Amino acid sequence: MKKIIILLSILVVASFAKERPDYIHSAFFFQPILGISAVDYTYKEEYGGHYEKSNFEGWGVDVGMKIGAIIRSLVAPYATFSFANLSGDARFKYLEAEVNEKYSDEVYRFLFGGGVAFFPFRNPEHILNGGYIALSIGIVIQTEGDGKDIEGYRYSCDGASLADAGTQYKLELGKVWNIGDLWHAGVIVSYAIDEMVSSEVDSHSLGFAITVLRK
Repeated sequence: MKKIIILLSILVVASFAKERPDYIHSAFFFQPILGISAVDYTYKEEYGGHYEKSNFEGWGVDVGMKIGAIIRSLVAPYATFSFANLSGDARFKYLEAEVNEKYSDEVYRFLFGGGVAFFPFRNPEHILNGGYIALSIGIVIQTEGDGKDIEGYRYSCDGASLADAGTQYKLELGKVWNIGDLWHAGVIVSYAIDEMVSSEVDSHSLGFAITVLRK
């Protein structure tokens, strides 16, 4: 009996002492991102004889970064920051005053928030190794460029200005390839929905980016 106990003890200790695969680790997570985004932002207010609508469709450079930690090469909680400079066409329609204007404009978007990335294919031999999915939520602040003061209505009609703020929900799908022991490079496709302070707003965006990732 004593020998059996000793043998079981050795097996238990050996099981805990077993080395995990080299590719499973925890480390600092850092991901700078450079890409382009396309945004469709629409404000619409309609009641009685009042009809007011503004729309902006544009695209431009979107840069950002994520900072966090990767846990056992599987999950990475992170803080995220980004800035986008978008150019496109804006339109403002105000039925009561028979205003229907289309003009070129710029929109600047600032975002800060947090999220989590999942790397389900940890084995380097797996064909999908480096593929990941990320979900994030953040505060988005949207400001407008010089734009156009449409016959003085910018300060009397909410829809005459594209400035706004709200909450953004983003889904990302990415794939990275090893370029070093901890460094990777790859691409990202993203889709985001904005829930703005102005409840009359419908806003969403698509993005494509290249990235370098440390994990």
